[in-house]
Amino acid sequence: MLSRNWITEHTLDFEYKQYQFLSYINKAKSNFRNKKIQPFLSEITMHLDDLMKLKNERQRLKTEVNFFLSGVDLKEAKLHYAANKEEEMILEPIDKILDFTEPILKSTIEIGKEIKQKAEQTIHVYSLGIVPLYKEEGIIILDLQRKNKVFIFEYAIDNISSFASHITVKTTFIQSYILSVSNTIYSVKLDFLRNYRKIPVPATFVVESDGAYPIKETLLPIATQKLITELSKPN
Repeated sequence: MLSRNWITEHTLDFEYKQYQFLSYINKAKSNFRNKKIQPFLSEITMHLDDLMKLKNERQRLKTEVNFFLSGVDLKEAKLHYAANKEEEMILEPIDKILDFTEPILKSTIEIGKEIKQKAEQTIHVYSLGIVPLYKEEGIIILDLQRKNKVFIFEYAIDNISSFASHITVKTTFIQSYILSVSNTIYSVKLDFLRNYRKIPVPATFVVESDGAYPIKETLLPIATQKLITELSKPN
């Protein structure tokens, strides 16, 4: 992971920062090539947001701080300002780093978004049975249709009444089942719930995917986003 303060911490040497940044971006692109969108897509988006804030602040400093009064023209009733060269030299490397990294961050985010959009088209979420009133916790059955295998996770959600973008979902893997003609999704649910004591009647959702995507880095992050939409619907 690239530190949130990577631009300004340790050194402002451009070649070092360039190496540090490109090493991180290459790791992100390698993950994207393997259809792994997280955590890099979220991290790179965060870094771009931080960069734009720093760039805006840098622009403000240029106009408000980096100039000093150099003279007064009484005839024209004007004040003349000159740039503070010492401060400008100190901050110049930051400008160079910002200009170099911004387009690369933006293009890398687009790569991740494209993979995410394709993955979203292969993932479908639906409730298995009646959804109980209490749905802040429950069960996810992840059905990888190409493998005839399902994975059961517990989920726990912060607050359904919150705005969707602020809701976080924690998932915990429990166990897996092999599907067959006699062992369907419904029978898997019944078998699992016979020994499940944490919640009397847990909300149960099936996540289907016919795409070959990694579970941890892609399927579950997208599935939990779609789950939030399902949970936000009135019963």
